[in-house]
Amino acid sequence: MKNLLFASLSLAVLIIFAGCNSLSTEQEKLFFETSDFGEPIFISIPGEGSKKRYDEIKANPKIVDRSFIPGVSYTVKDRTKDFNPKLMAFLKKEGYLSVEQLSQATTNRYGTNTKQHEFIFYTPKMEAQLVEKKDGFTGKKQRLMLAGKRILNAVDYTNKREENGRETLSITFSYHIVSVIQEIPDPSAIFEGEARAYLNPDNGNWQLANIKLKDNGYREIQNLMNP
Repeated sequence: MKNLLFASLSLAVLIIFAGCNSLSTEQEKLFFETSDFGEPIFISIPGEGSKKRYDEIKANPKIVDRSFIPGVSYTVKDRTKDFNPKLMAFLKKEGYLSVEQLSQATTNRYGTNTKQHEFIFYTPKMEAQLVEKKDGFTGKKQRLMLAGKRILNAVDYTNKREENGRETLSITFSYHIVSVIQEIPDPSAIFEGEARAYLNPDNGNWQLANIKLKDNGYREIQNLMNP
């Protein structure tokens, strides 16, 4: 499913590129494939619970502790409240995940210690939508929900010039976002972007200086969720 989504989006980008005669293939790739523009749009979701731990608690809802440590009653924090309520309601309603709650009572000589546990489990539908990506800050791998992709409408303006002794190219462009979550329609907005690149005299390759995108990333899609 993910491969089909990416293939369809890539084909759409290639078709649009065919009309951008003012840019070379190298420049098109630099601005619209390897930059932030070409990065898929992801939604952060809660991590999945341990099925082994879930089964252990479910099989042993009441246990006896013969140690001398006093029991303390408490409730494990509701992990779903750490995430956007609208997002969580949508994911549960549309069958992307399930939330299971279990309690386990431990009794010892001082009393009973009751814990309320919450487990989040992904469904096959969610698994098909997940992409593994390395966190830019921690370096750890995380699983994110593939939500959308930016698609170029047109390059509206180009300006090639000499700047600080090197050849510089500035462009403005318009684009839209498509949703790859089947229950969510494509956002209707048309966005504007700006980018600038310069020709590296040492190797003859164009290098991206900066790119500015006017959309709100995953929020453009998350805001259309209907819980």
